[in-house]
Amino acid sequence: MKFNNKSTLPIVFFAGFTSFIYGTYCIKFSNQDGLIWILIGFILSLTFIILAVKEVVNSTNLKPSEKRMWVIGLVFAGTIVGLVYLFNRRQKVVDNNTISI
Repeated sequence: MKFNNKSTLPIVFFAGFTSFIYGTYCIKFSNQDGLIWILIGFILSLTFIILAVKEVVNSTNLKPSEKRMWVIGLVFAGTIVGLVYLFNRRQKVVDNNTISI
């Protein structure tokens, strides 16, 4: 399966982030759908982390130590490192427009 990684990864990241925020908002105001939205956000965030780690590991533009740094950062601090990865460093990591899953 192939996907366009220029658009898919940011969409998955921001959909997961907004779903989580909306779920938190729903729980705060006693809406019963809040847990479902948080679960959707968690699943989308996990999907983002898996796809980003796959991109980093398959990259030919990074040294092994840089790959380890990105993988550890994405796994343990997914949201913050995910933002840095998407906005600053992704162009260096990705060397083509499609990636196989």
